[in-house]
Amino acid sequence: MSTMKNVTAKVSSDNRVARLLGVIVALQALTLAGQWLGNDGPRMLPAADAQLANPGADRQQLIDSLKETNAKLDRLVGILESGQLQVRVVNPDELKGANNNGKDAGRAK
Repeated sequence: MSTMKNVTAKVSSDNRVARLLGVIVALQALTLAGQWLGNDGPRMLPAADAQLANPGADRQQLIDSLKETNAKLDRLVGILESGQLQVRVVNPDELKGANNNGKDAGRAK
């Protein structure tokens, strides 16, 4: 009796495999027919137009940003060389004491 069940289970399993393989073959045949007939298939998204990189424009943008950076650095060097920059050093302990007394020492307004 158990041999009969094994044979029946094997036959039903073989039938399932055969159906699955049949479905796969049918889908591949449809895909092949679609390619052969020139059908691109369903379009969920519009086709993307490839744009080639423009290295000349990229390089020019990089050069422009470097010129801006150099101009800013030139202004900073000019301020440092002119001597108009004033630096005030504040000891952190003094800053804490001043804040505790209600003063805003060391804070820019």
